[in-house]
Amino acid sequence: MSIASTTTAAYAIRDQFMPGFVRGVWRNGRLLRVMRAIGAFGAGGLREPNPASVAGTGLKWHINHTGNSVETFTEHSAIGVEGSQGYNQASLGFVSHRGVFGMTGFAVDALKDGGEFPAGFDTEQQLLVEDIANAVNDTYLGSGANGIQTMISDTSTYAGIARGSAAYWESTQDDTSAAQTIAKHKSVYRSMRDAEKGGLLTLNLTSPTQADTYSSLVGSSTTVNTPQVTALLQSLAGAAAYDVGVVVNGQTLHNAPIIEMPDLANTLWLYLDTTERSGWFHRVIRPYKTKWLRNEADSELFVTSVRSQLGVMNPMLSAKRTALT
Repeated sequence: MSIASTTTAAYAIRDQFMPGFVRGVWRNGRLLRVMRAIGAFGAGGLREPNPASVAGTGLKWHINHTGNSVETFTEHSAIGVEGSQGYNQASLGFVSHRGVFGMTGFAVDALKDGGEFPAGFDTEQQLLVEDIANAVNDTYLGSGANGIQTMISDTSTYAGIARGSAAYWESTQDDTSAAQTIAKHKSVYRSMRDAEKGGLLTLNLTSPTQADTYSSLVGSSTTVNTPQVTALLQSLAGAAAYDVGVVVNGQTLHNAPIIEMPDLANTLWLYLDTTERSGWFHRVIRPYKTKWLRNEADSELFVTSVRSQLGVMNPMLSAKRTALT
């Protein structure tokens, strides 16, 4: 009689796994999470309407870009020529993202015994949704029609209006190729605050590299308990475990929190006005939707898609630097 070892009994021994799986793929959804948290800054903030109220092919809004003429006058002075307000119309479309996943007949057969990994259809769909969220996040960080680099700019066309001939649509922008300095931050801040802009800095977005540079620049000069930092931390407290790295390092610039934004170009610093007057919005016309696509040999294919838009109604109030070294 022989004594069974793990080797001789291997055919009868089942491997034991922890439930679920570890995400070895980093998916960046941080801008989405931060923009949703903007509402924590009080009076207005990000506008995110109920999906049921969102329709059409995009969003249009009116811009009052010039005011009427006003004069001082004395008794019996002649009435001047009448004036009028000036208006223009902005128009921003949605951006669409999708991905395809499939299950072979063999995979369906193998999963009938209740095996935990992979969890089949639900797992494939869940992770594809996270992949799409990553792609949406990258689009919003970029320089396309729905990209924040196009929204905050003094050049290019945004929402159908060409800058250059529309000063009311131009953000404060500094393209100087140089390292950060306190003096330069102050200069940009003054420009976005002063005439003809009138912005209010409430949120700084930059890359981890530039956030670290700023930390070295100011040393221990921190303001941890500003209302903006506290509100943002509270709003982000429910972040999913796999993506808790929305870093608010406790440091501020002109009392506005500085947030590290991975995948944002290392040369950028965004000075955002997120008040109601600025009019940031996020609209989803098609929430994540999965539908059967087709049969392909022994497989069934499904497609998951989403259509959304991120935008700002008054880009003039915000600012950016583009060539930090």
